[in-house]
Amino acid sequence: MDSFNYLEAEDDTKSRPPKARGTFNKVLNIWISGQLSKNLKIRIFKYNVMTVLLYGCETWMKQGFQ
Repeated sequence: MDSFNYLEAEDDTKSRPPKARGTFNKVLNIWISGQLSKNLKIRIFKYNVMTVLLYGCETWMKQGFQ
């Protein structure tokens, strides 16, 4: 039977770090660029990588109380 990550919190919490790592690798050239300010790099990280990492996190805590 196929599973859906958004329906299974445990699978989702395990899949988030690799997905965020992949997203970070996609913006790595921006991260190491000397042409962009530190603040802009932090904003790019926050809005791209952290959103992938934390997507659906409001449901993760409920998993421990079932």
